[in-house]
Amino acid sequence: LMWFVAVDGTSAAVPPLARQGLALPWSLGLHPSPFLVTAALAPSIVLGALALYGHLAALRAGWRPPLRRLVLAGTVAALAFVAVPPLGSADYTNYAAYGHIENSGLDAYRVVPSAAARRGVPTAAEVQPPWRSTASVYGPVAVYVLQVAAWLGGPSLRGTALWLSLLEAGSFLAAGAILLAMAEGEARRARVAVMWFANPLLVLEVVGGAHIDGVQVLIVVAALAVLRRSRFAAGALIGVGMSVKLTAGI
Repeated sequence: LMWFVAVDGTSAAVPPLARQGLALPWSLGLHPSPFLVTAALAPSIVLGALALYGHLAALRAGWRPPLRRLVLAGTVAALAFVAVPPLGSADYTNYAAYGHIENSGLDAYRVVPSAAARRGVPTAAEVQPPWRSTASVYGPVAVYVLQVAAWLGGPSLRGTALWLSLLEAGSFLAAGAILLAMAEGEARRARVAVMWFANPLLVLEVVGGAHIDGVQVLIVVAALAVLRRSRFAAGALIGVGMSVKLTAGI
């Protein structure tokens, strides 16, 4: 249900992204009504929460799921969301603008997207409210990541959106792989598979919305992974994570 809302194209939950043939991300351009979008997304989120609760209850009762299937399911879901426009948030539009602002030789911490648009900066005119008049609120590491996505994606919002989704999907899968490697015993690995890979709410938030939080979470998980070997390295990684968003410190 979530994926079909995304592939339907511009709606109350999907910011405008012009169709461009077979180029990713795909959009059918159906423009569903707010009623239909809500009627699809609300039950999908409720069902996702119930599924997660049911899986956790089954784990407590002794269920041992096939780990490979759950990991594969999460991987397929993440890659499926890469193929469609970001869903549920317009944040990716200002991500793209901040990256292009920096790549144009301007300062994303001083130049707001609306001003950048008047200077001809790519994608800046496509930023959604309220970010049009807001300079970057993200740390320097986040801005570097956005610069890379903007450079790889070229001047179009579609190309930049694709690379943002790829970066978030890669971060999601890499963080899950680290968590699996950290988990000791079949029961804990099963918990990782259920709470990370087979968690539709997490896939929607991190990959479906193309949020920069995916990069932040990967860094924090890496910090936890090295904590036993080196507190200094773990602290350094948390510092890098806070240079994406300050919430990494929590």
